[in-house]
Amino acid sequence: MIISFTGAVKKHDLQRYERAIRNYASQLMKGKLVEKLFIEVEFTRGMLRETGALGYCTWEDQPKKPRDFSIELDATQSATRALQTLAHEMVHVKQFATGELEDFCRKPRQWLGKPMVEEISYQDEPWEIEAYDREDGIYRAFKESEK
Repeated sequence: MIISFTGAVKKHDLQRYERAIRNYASQLMKGKLVEKLFIEVEFTRGMLRETGALGYCTWEDQPKKPRDFSIELDATQSATRALQTLAHEMVHVKQFATGELEDFCRKPRQWLGKPMVEEISYQDEPWEIEAYDREDGIYRAFKESEK
């Protein structure tokens, strides 16, 4: 896996974020897939706060089983919350990379190989339900591994 960072974040924090990404990826995906990923994390100030989101994940190469991802994190959140947000966004990386979630921009969206034909609210989207359900557990496992 290749990981890069841009934006305003302290150098010693970058090492922790890199360890977190590697840990989250190994919890969520098989080793061969993890080795093929390219992840760029951009720390931004204020832009995400305007939308109410703490982070975003997008694929950069292809809509079906992409390997190149951008994760945007709001740099104004606490370090703990940023690591939790990163865990959430890494669940989305797994969803895209394994083909569970396809071409997020296309309508209808594809989830587990089936089109989502009905409009549902953000909190009821199955990919968000999984990301929120898993973010705390994978964050806690990472935190435990850091002891």
